[in-house]
Parts: sequence; structure tokens; C-alpha cells
Amino acid sequence: MAQIYFARRRAKWLTFQLRLTTSMMARMKELEAENARLRKMYIDVMTQQNLLRLSG
Repeated sequence: MAQIYFARRRAKWLTFQLRLTTSMMARMKELEAENARLRKMYIDVMTQQNLLRLSG
């Protein structure tokens, strides 16, 4: 059952990807890069806050 579900879901995702234009794909890659950058910034800020809490 689970295999059928995941196969259908993958087929649906592949169909969606094929419909995307190249500009949409480029924009998605930009957003993924920005998301990675923002996650790294968040981790850095949280680490700094934890260090300040521990030292203070």
C-alpha cells in the first residue's frame, strides 16, 4: 500500500516539475539558495544567543 502511495506521489511530483518553465526553475533555485542562507543566519543567531546565556 505504501509503495503505491509513494509511486503515485512521485509521479504527481514529476508531472508538476515537467510543467515548470525554465524561468520558474531558476527562481526556485534562487529561493532554495536564499532559504539555505537564511537558515544558516538563524543558526548563527541562535548559537550566539545560547553562548550569551551561558556566559552571563
